[in-house]
Amino acid sequence: MITRKDYLAACVGNTTDAERMSLHRGYYAQFVTPGVVRAVVAHIGADRIKASVDPHMNDIPLSRWDMLHGTIREMAASRCREVGEGNSLATSVCIAKEAARQYRESGQ
Repeated sequence: MITRKDYLAACVGNTTDAERMSLHRGYYAQFVTPGVVRAVVAHIGADRIKASVDPHMNDIPLSRWDMLHGTIREMAASRCREVGEGNSLATSVCIAKEAARQYRESGQ
């Protein structure tokens, strides 16, 4: 598990965009479970996730991601506490987007 403190410390300094994205994905991936993936796909839609061409999935309206907050917060709460992560809307969106990326990359 990567703590929030360690994640933030790793993101500063001379890191490239690719390195920061890799750190970001690795950090938020630890909160993704099969249940989170199912919830994200059910809410956003498999076709919409697969059709996204933006690396940050910003071509899917933020309001769609925001609506997952209650579900994600509940599903990831204990893991977030373990690493010192809060349960903010932003955290839920990052977890949801990582779940969507994993789904798309799985080829399902």
